[in-house]
Amino acid sequence: MEWRATPDSGSWLPGAVGMNARQAWALLAAGVLGYEVVCKDGQLLSECVDDWLMSRPILTRAVIAALALHLGNALPARYDVVSLGFMVIRRSSRCWHRQYA
Repeated sequence: MEWRATPDSGSWLPGAVGMNARQAWALLAAGVLGYEVVCKDGQLLSECVDDWLMSRPILTRAVIAALALHLGNALPARYDVVSLGFMVIRRSSRCWHRQYA
């Protein structure tokens, strides 16, 4: 049976239903740690960022800065592009749920 998003499901990601922020951080950290342990030589996440810095230095540094400012709560909400972006995604996904549910 395929899982389908419904207005009362709370999320388009079934595993995220009922998950809190601390659990999400733990899951993220475990995923990164697990990947870093088993990845091939030259495929560490930081080495990928090194490649991005060579090919798109301004964009890469801008994304890193935006994430750092967001995680540090260093910007007012109206200037936090990460929060604004996720707010748009959440709102559009709710509209999608209502439209197609």
